[in-house]
Amino acid sequence: MASDGLPEQKRSRALLVCAGLIMLLGCSEESAVAPEATVLVGDWDYSFVATNPITCPVVPVPVGCSGGGILSFVQSDSSLQGSYTVVAGCQTCGYAADYGGSGTIEDLALSKSEVSFTILHCRFTALLSQGPEGPMVGDITCKIDSQTESRGRWCMRKKR
Repeated sequence: MASDGLPEQKRSRALLVCAGLIMLLGCSEESAVAPEATVLVGDWDYSFVATNPITCPVVPVPVGCSGGGILSFVQSDSSLQGSYTVVAGCQTCGYAADYGGSGTIEDLALSKSEVSFTILHCRFTALLSQGPEGPMVGDITCKIDSQTESRGRWCMRKKR
């Protein structure tokens, strides 16, 4: 028996199972910028709508955010980076606000099949398109204030 209390034969089988799972999951070192990044490089028009099913007690207004703008992705030596412009608005039971601006896309992550990132108070995720022109469609979650979150859909299409 090994020090972990398992008989040697069971311990060996457990190690083989773990090794097999690692191989099945495709755990390996990959280059810093995946080939999938090239699908994103360029300028994209995007739009989004995120709502919350809250019913406002006084005036029945829709709670949520919507807007759109341009996403720009560039590939440097070892990373994918992005910037955005946005014109949008959010509404709660207590206030409404329009906003606009530009900045750097944050928390940009790319896998073989999905891209995700944050713009201001909204988190975007989408499946990568099969072609370089898109469109890409996904889910969005926006934190409107400390107590209110809205969820919805967004899409982007490559600018021509």
